[in-house]
Amino acid sequence: MKKIVITILLALFTILCSIFVLVLPPYTHAETKTVIVLFNDIRKFTSLCHHNKPENVARFLKDYFHTIVNIIATNNGFIHQIWGDGIIAIYPTADSQESCTQACANAIKSALEITKVTNLFSIKKYGLEAHQKYALKNGIGIALGRVFFDKVVGASVDERIIVGDAMNLASRLQNLNKSATLATSMQYPIIISQEVFINAPSFYKKQFSLLKEQKIKGFDIIIPVFGIKKEKD
Repeated sequence: MKKIVITILLALFTILCSIFVLVLPPYTHAETKTVIVLFNDIRKFTSLCHHNKPENVARFLKDYFHTIVNIIATNNGFIHQIWGDGIIAIYPTADSQESCTQACANAIKSALEITKVTNLFSIKKYGLEAHQKYALKNGIGIALGRVFFDKVVGASVDERIIVGDAMNLASRLQNLNKSATLATSMQYPIIISQEVFINAPSFYKKQFSLLKEQKIKGFDIIIPVFGIKKEKD
């Protein structure tokens, strides 16, 4: 049953992704750029899918992603990928300090708005039921770095690819939200890399706290990370 649900949802997500083709990257050819990467993920989503009809889950996701995409676009980001319950957004820079600072601000502002909106979403509106007491929560990782943009074009594919440490690090950082030792009970739903913290405006720096230095899977060095505490319910 679980495999059937996931298969149906993946088909629906393919259709869903086509809705957001208007939020496309500004890069049309192969090049290397400095960007900020935001990775957002819904927590305990597999369990939610398992206990509900796929059409109800898809209806919720359509509205949820529509809201998230609008937030990202408003803050000058674009969508790289949507799959399952995850979304990757890219905030380009013009390879200048001023542009980098603004892109960091845009990504952090998006993360704060996405987290607030996620907490306000009601799954009951879509006929969804949770097996146990469930509150919709998300986790976000934000990283900065050089990435390579290109396209894979073939008879049945026209896919953008983005490769670089920032992509992997953003994904790893959002996974840290799940760590009981680092972010117990989702105390820090938004975690950013040291590079994002250094380049962020002072207004946002004041909202983040230095967390424990982390050994990130796939990276050879210990990385300082910063988190912002969730708002009190």
